[in-house]
Amino acid sequence: MLDSIMESKLRIRKTQSLRRGRVSVPNARYFVTICVEDRKPVLCSEKNWKAIRDQLESQQREGDLKLHCAVLMPDHLHLVFRLGERLKLGHVIGKFKAKLDIEVLWQKDFYDHMLQADDSEESYGLYLFMNPYRASLVELDAEWEFWKRWREAPFDFEEFLREGEVIPTQWISESEKVKAGIIKRDAW
Repeated sequence: MLDSIMESKLRIRKTQSLRRGRVSVPNARYFVTICVEDRKPVLCSEKNWKAIRDQLESQQREGDLKLHCAVLMPDHLHLVFRLGERLKLGHVIGKFKAKLDIEVLWQKDFYDHMLQADDSEESYGLYLFMNPYRASLVELDAEWEFWKRWREAPFDFEEFLREGEVIPTQWISESEKVKAGIIKRDAW
């Protein structure tokens, strides 16, 4: 009885399940989510965003990854990138967490999804871009300052963005379809 009470009071994370099925394929495209411990909303500051971008770009220069886009949320970071040939996926993310110079405690593991050949990077870019709008952190007529695209060519959706114009509300439902597809594919 005491054991069941203690177990219900203690939050037990099973991060090993995040590693199940994880593969590191050099040059594969990945969608990754890295969360703050206990999902504390402590990330969104200009100082943290600069440090995160600087660390990611440092790892890109070192050949760990080729960045496509990222969005910083209050309690997590989403990335889309191509894995380099030097390190495994877990080592790339571990290096990022270890070398990042901000006062944040990260969850021990991370969520990853390897994009398949027929997965549209455009859809993942839209998903990341729309994340703060879906979470109602910013109005559709405002710009979220913690979003970055590194790839040379803009995403198609960026062509429709005009300064001062409202982001179409249907983009929220379109980005939700990406999330549903990721969850469905990874639930097997």
